[in-house]
Amino acid sequence: MTDKCIVWDLDDTLYAERDFVHSAFQEIIRRFPMVSIAYDAESLTGMTLHGKKPMELLVENFSMFKKEELLTIYRNHHPNIQLKEHSLECLEHFKQIGHKQVLVTDGRSITQRNKIKALGIESFFDDIFISEERGWCKPDIQIYNKIASDFPAGKFFVIADNPTKDFVTPNALGWTTVMLLAMADNVHGQNLPDDNNYHPSIQISTLASLIAIVNA
Repeated sequence: MTDKCIVWDLDDTLYAERDFVHSAFQEIIRRFPMVSIAYDAESLTGMTLHGKKPMELLVENFSMFKKEELLTIYRNHHPNIQLKEHSLECLEHFKQIGHKQVLVTDGRSITQRNKIKALGIESFFDDIFISEERGWCKPDIQIYNKIASDFPAGKFFVIADNPTKDFVTPNALGWTTVMLLAMADNVHGQNLPDDNNYHPSIQISTLASLIAIVNA
């Protein structure tokens, strides 16, 4: 039995999902330069963050586009993204001292695998759970039961950002849940549900304090 197992979320935890959105629109503009007459990647990203639908706007304004074509580029492109500050430090530290690390992320296989490859982090994880590949989405208990079975540990930690789905099941299992507080430009909001079962055990503003929390 390993001493501790760290379960990581990907989007807006290890990297800023906004950067993926921006990268996707940059790729669309690269392939279709006429888009830049009316929009740039920054403005299209801003629309997304404010709950608007830039894909539909592009289809409306450029008759040659089909929404599914644009979505395929968006989902399948090789993104230009970087790890958040202290992400690499934490991943390297936990690997070096022998803690198991598992990545759990909802999404399409090709999209999430391209993100993982772009970030260069696959080697840090003892297993990777992508919802399309496994058939389980958070907060399905099968994810966490499988992790507990494959990597029995004295203590489990979940590091994530979305209180609507990331913490409720680990909380029920007695795991320590750590929420990385959202930046202003996170893709999804972070309002805590009324039900305390969905709340994290600990809230942190950056990953700088994570090593001390896990080592305590």
